[in-house]
Amino acid sequence: MVRYHDSADDVPDGLRIPTWSWDGLEGGVKDTPAIRSVDAAGYSFVIDETLAITQRRQRPGPPERLPGMTLAIIDVEANAPHGGEMHPDGDELLYVISGRLRVVSESDPSSPVVLGAGQACIVRRGEWHKVEMIEPAQLLHVTPGPNGDHRPLVKDQN
Repeated sequence: MVRYHDSADDVPDGLRIPTWSWDGLEGGVKDTPAIRSVDAAGYSFVIDETLAITQRRQRPGPPERLPGMTLAIIDVEANAPHGGEMHPDGDELLYVISGRLRVVSESDPSSPVVLGAGQACIVRRGEWHKVEMIEPAQLLHVTPGPNGDHRPLVKDQN
């Protein structure tokens, strides 16, 4: 989240200098540069309605649903742990960095989209879909929030 420092002592000519909050730890003007390298491994990034970006540590389990757009890079080593998901707040972008994935939509399950490294798809708002692993992959997703739903995984009856 961008916060502004308004101290005349540190800011020449009354300019407002952004400082950043990462996981609730605030950096000061002097120790946090305006452009900062961040570790994307294990973190997601939330872009809120003001277009401010906050870095958040990823937690085990289902992703936290937050207002705005969440961007994260995840390792996919198995099929999604649910029977499908949907995002009513906006379209979702799925970009495969490495590996291969299959994205199956509920409205057209007989025509899955297969994505390899460097390929992407856009899942339209409200479309139920699931991601299946063809080979281990690294996936960048940009997911709208805060609303959304997922279906429980149905075990095979074989």
